[in-house]
Amino acid sequence: MSKTKNLILFFLITTSCFDNKNSKIVTEKTYDFEVLYLYQGNERIIDDKYRHKVSNDSLYIIIETGFKESHIILEENGETVFDKIVSTELSQGVADRTIRDIKNVKNIGVRIDSGPLIFLEIINIDNNIIGINKNYDKIQVVFYKKVPIYE
Repeated sequence: MSKTKNLILFFLITTSCFDNKNSKIVTEKTYDFEVLYLYQGNERIIDDKYRHKVSNDSLYIIIETGFKESHIILEENGETVFDKIVSTELSQGVADRTIRDIKNVKNIGVRIDSGPLIFLEIINIDNNIIGINKNYDKIQVVFYKKVPIYE
């Protein structure tokens, strides 16, 4: 008799676990990501001829390539400072940008769509230009040493 009771109990537990009438399915978009803190350059960064136009007291966050109607949230020290749906402008390669006062920034949080919040620390104020790129399911965050050129 105890085998029958255990079998009935097992059946009740498993059927209640798979009853989806009242359950809410949550799906989140997740991304692989990489953070390049010591990025020196690529073909867009040959020299630093525009450095004189960039303030050392500001943090420049540039949402660059690969975004199409992507929901971007930026947090500064835990507070939301940027919350927009953006798409990359193909001729220039930039979707949007924001400028912050670097003296007040301890950390930056980046969320793309419903993905996880990526926390970034400002470890070198000389690298005060941050580029955020999306390539399929990969997010790349670049701390630029030199000013990138968008043509």
